[in-house]
Amino acid sequence: FKVVAKEGMHEGILGVSVQPTNGEAINGNTLSLGGAEYECVLPSLDPGKYEVFVRWNGSNIVGSPFGLKATKRPMPEKIKVYGPGLTNGQVGQEGNFTVETSEGGPGTLAVRLHGPRGAFKINMRRHPNNDRTILVRYDPTIEGTYRVDVTWSDVHVPGSPFTVNIEKQDTSSSSATTQW
Repeated sequence: FKVVAKEGMHEGILGVSVQPTNGEAINGNTLSLGGAEYECVLPSLDPGKYEVFVRWNGSNIVGSPFGLKATKRPMPEKIKVYGPGLTNGQVGQEGNFTVETSEGGPGTLAVRLHGPRGAFKINMRRHPNNDRTILVRYDPTIEGTYRVDVTWSDVHVPGSPFTVNIEKQDTSSSSATTQW
């Protein structure tokens, strides 16, 4: 984060530290960007609640300490996407695939389709036995080549974007099954 010193306060020492709720303070680093601007860098933190102390010449600045809630970072590289609906399909036949997010940390899943307008709608729902597994289904109505983007917190997951080729149904041969 950046700190800009007030006018007339160009001479002094900026200090920054972070302290967990039940622990000792850990010093961060400050870097002068020239003039009255400074960049402050905190060490990597485990998830939890912290207080950030910003001091000018040893005294807290107005508002310091500041509350901080550290969370795990999103890990899109750990999201797994698989299923037959990620490669080829036919008009009128349901396509489907699965997205497993359990190892991806906190994040937001987005599935976007790029291709002919109105060709199909994507339907997503949580797996009934695992809310971190998302079942994705689509029913294509127009043939063509589509791009399916799967992102976790705005970053593509492994394999994304996927190219899906939808072809017309082969109607030259038909079969019927009758059960007696």
